[in-house]
Amino acid sequence: MFFISVSKRNFKKAVDRNRIKRLIREAYRLNKHHLTAAAQDKPCALFLMFRFTGTDLPRFDLIESKIKLTFQRLIKAINEYETV
Repeated sequence: MFFISVSKRNFKKAVDRNRIKRLIREAYRLNKHHLTAAAQDKPCALFLMFRFTGTDLPRFDLIESKIKLTFQRLIKAINEYETV
C-alpha cells in the first residue's frame, strides 16, 4: 500500500498536482516488482508514502530514477532486517 502527497503550497493548480501524482504512480507501477520480490517470504509489511517537495514540474525519468533509488534502499533494509 502506498500514498502520494503533493503540496498545494508549491502547486496551486490541481492539474499540476494530479500530473505529478500520475507520474509517481506510473513509476511505482513499473518498478514495484523489484520491491515485492525482495519482500516475498519475509515477515514484514510495507506501507510507503511518497511526498513530492519540489517546486518545478518534474520529468518522468527523474521521478523513476528516484523511485528506483528508494526501492534499492528499502530492499537493502529488508535484507538487513532478515539477517538480524
